[in-house]
Formats: sequence, C-alpha cells, structure tokens
Amino acid sequence: MLNEGAPALFLDTAFALMLETGRRGTQQRLRALRVELMRPVSHQEVYEAHFGCCVRFKARRNVIVFRTGDLELPFATYNAKLLARLRPQLDREIARLKTRETTSFRAKRVLKRLLGGKGTGVHEVAKELGMSCRTLQRRITGEGSSFRQLLSDARRELTRLYLLHPSLGLSETASLLDYEDPNSFLRAFRVWEGVTPTEWRAMRRAGLQETSETLRQPPYELCVPLALTSRS
Repeated sequence: MLNEGAPALFLDTAFALMLETGRRGTQQRLRALRVELMRPVSHQEVYEAHFGCCVRFKARRNVIVFRTGDLELPFATYNAKLLARLRPQLDREIARLKTRETTSFRAKRVLKRLLGGKGTGVHEVAKELGMSCRTLQRRITGEGSSFRQLLSDARRELTRLYLLHPSLGLSETASLLDYEDPNSFLRAFRVWEGVTPTEWRAMRRAGLQETSETLRQPPYELCVPLALTSRS
C-alpha cells in the first residue's frame, strides 16, 4: 500500500515496477489479484489489461494485491553463491560512485525528492545533506552552479516526467513543482523548452507514434529498460 497523498504518476510507476519485477524475476506472466486506486475512474481498460485483474477506482486506499503463491515463487536467476562472491566488488563500486558524486548532483537529487512536499529551500536541502547552508552554497558555487539553477534544473527534469502522464493536469503539475500558480509554471516552461506544455505533449506524442511505426518494420529491434518489458 502506498501513501494516499502520492501523485498518480508515482503510484502507477511503483505498482507497475512491482509487477514487472515479479515477472522478470520468476520468468512467469504474473498477474495482480486486484488493484485499488483512490482517484476517479480513468482509462480503466488500459489499467486492467496491464495488471491482468480488476482495477477499482474511488477506493479507500491505494494498494496492489498479489496471490500468496505468487509471492512465494523463487526468482529463476537467483544464485546465492555467485551473489556472495560478487557482493564485495559491488559494494566497492557503489562506494566509489558515491565519492564521485558532486555536491550539486546530490543537492539536485534531494530537491527532486522534496518538491511538492515539505519545502525546497537551501536550509532544507542542507539539512538533508548533513551540512550547513554556507558550506552547501560554497560547494555548489565552486562547482560552477547555484542553488537557484539546481532548483530550476530539478523542476525541468521532473516536468518532463510529469507531462508524459496524461492524467496529470497543468495545475497539478505546477503544484507538484512548488509553483505558486500555473502561470508561473507556464512562463518557466516556455523558457526551458520554447513551447507551451500542451505543445510539448503533442510533439512528444507525435514523436513516439512515429518511432513506434518505424520500429514495426524489420530489421529494427527496440531495446527498452528492464522495467518497461514484460518478458526477457
């Protein structure tokens, strides 16, 4: 079950990822037992086709339910001995990557998490990173950026993600990005992309449709991320 205040985009992504992880791991065409969503009815046939079960809208909670037997299925690729041998190397690589992250990168990641929530001021970000505001600003400046620029970049990157979700309106998107009103969001978007959000969505839909038509013709093969595929 997920937080009732979570945006619809996050809920859909999380539920789809849970199902896809099970399908890829077990190498079986798993289906959810049921899905409950608090939001109004929208594209019900699309949701039910993907999750393979009844999807109930206007529910009291947001939840995806799986059969007990499916949850107990082992992952086909799990290899405890191999994992034990690889773990030290993986831990070292993760630690190495963390040390290469710039303060600006870490701050922007925190901003993305805080947007639409408890505040995105420099004080909140500095607290999340365990440093003073002065230290945070000094490091960001030393890396050739500014807090204001990082906030703008975080908003722009999240906007591109939000606008791909048809159920999110412009007012809701502006709110998730901590804009005081939709007009402020529209002005910022024009600066980023040179078009309105509506025009950007139309261009993206046209581009995706054209790509889809092209990929239907052999010998092209589409390589997509793990979370977007249903079979290996």
